[in-house]
Amino acid sequence: MGQDVNYYKDLLMKHGSTHAAVDCGSQYTHQRRLQVLADVIKNHTDSVLDVGCGLGHFLDYGPACRKEDYLGIDILPEMVEAALLRRPGWHFEEGDIDNPNPHWTADYVVASGLFQFADYNPDLRMDAVTTMFRLCRKAVACNFLRQGTNEEYVVQPEDAWRTYRRLTPWITIRADYLPNDFTLYLYKEKQ
Repeated sequence: MGQDVNYYKDLLMKHGSTHAAVDCGSQYTHQRRLQVLADVIKNHTDSVLDVGCGLGHFLDYGPACRKEDYLGIDILPEMVEAALLRRPGWHFEEGDIDNPNPHWTADYVVASGLFQFADYNPDLRMDAVTTMFRLCRKAVACNFLRQGTNEEYVVQPEDAWRTYRRLTPWITIRADYLPNDFTLYLYKEKQ
């Protein structure tokens, strides 16, 4: 992805396996974002691909996934190592959604905080979401900021709806959980 991996490496070294290592302002906001992402998943036996998994925090707040049904990928090897230490026996691997591995398919693909930097190329952002949608069998859930600083990528829900409508007519937007965030659910079939 477009983010500088050294930025996250420095945060991980400074903050350990906390919410601050993945650049989330508070434990509460981190938890809420991940819980709302998890709301897309309908069954604990559905498989999940967690893109930009960081430390695997999705497993702390998401559905009760089974080990064999979860894969977390992150571009930063240090995050993958830390996630494996936090969750021994779970499946984490180094990878970049811009260069997907053919085995990265799942019922649901989730991504939190993947698009937070303002300098991240909009075409690459669309490509990443398109790739995630291609890899999912049921739905993609990803979150965005609708308010932020000059360094952050900010988008309004209606603009995201117009942009990602090219992928599917079945879109749900959740903007009811934090004042600066929203989550986009892109479904393969009508819900």
